[in-house]
Amino acid sequence: MSRLPSPTKFGGWLPLVTTDLKYTSPYWTPDEEINSHALERARSLVASPAAAEHLARYYATDSNYAGTTFTDLERNEPDAITAADLLAVTALPVEVGPHAIRTFDRSSDEISEKLRALNTELRLDTVDPAATAEAMASLYELVKSSLRRAGAWSSNAWVTASKICARKRPNLFPVRDNVVLDLLCLPKTYPVDWPAFQALVADQPMMRTLDDQVAEAAGREGVDVGDPSLRLRHLDVVLWMHAMNPLD
Repeated sequence: MSRLPSPTKFGGWLPLVTTDLKYTSPYWTPDEEINSHALERARSLVASPAAAEHLARYYATDSNYAGTTFTDLERNEPDAITAADLLAVTALPVEVGPHAIRTFDRSSDEISEKLRALNTELRLDTVDPAATAEAMASLYELVKSSLRRAGAWSSNAWVTASKICARKRPNLFPVRDNVVLDLLCLPKTYPVDWPAFQALVADQPMMRTLDDQVAEAAGREGVDVGDPSLRLRHLDVVLWMHAMNPLD
């Protein structure tokens, strides 16, 4: 049964999502209240007059932003994490240390197996979490553990792991970093964050605004914003750029 969120927890906002939480697991634990707040916040920022300028600035080739380098650097091998992938994620920027590079090389067969379990055609807005959440978590956890520093017992490189997964499956994995998660009041735990991002990209009115107004206006500025199907990436850019430039 749907839960109506408290109207005071996030400063008096009204609930926008009341979908039944039909599927939960250790890897997929949607919170309707969190999702509603994230959606309300994202809608307002995508509709902002600054959204198109932010997108254009991010993808301008004479800027210091990552632009299409993150998604398009060399050929993105679908079932392997390559040197090009590790270089691409440093454009965001994060660090991939020498121990991690060696670990990825040693784990290449296992990583390829987990990538093959996630078809490249999967999209977060339409994916069935009952069929996919465990495979997503399995890849993410392996990537995260591979980023462990030499001498450490575990890895806390969740931001870098999220960005590597987003490079490999850009329509399925949100980038997830501190800036955007703080902006959306998300808890920085992927079983809650992933369903929240699914609620965002499944919101068709907001996605039409992103496509038909924001990306189109950025294109009129002479900026190539890359593959128009990468809605999840474009949404992340708009949100991140707002958080970094709140006075625009």
